[in-house]
Amino acid sequence: MNERIRQLLKDKNYKELRNELMELNEVNIADILEEVDISEAVILFRLLPKDLAVDVFSYLSNEQQKIL
Repeated sequence: MNERIRQLLKDKNYKELRNELMELNEVNIADILEEVDISEAVILFRLLPKDLAVDVFSYLSNEQQKIL
């Protein structure tokens, strides 16, 4: 996972974290959500705008989709 995203998540800098996520494509965001623990994945997913969240969701594994 991108170190910047990891640090922003750790610092709970959600505004900047959202901006960083917006610069990534759906596949990369889905990969990040698969790498982090579930509580972090929920936070990251909820930061996404609805349209982007729908696209990212389609790239997640079935298990990750069920969890989210």
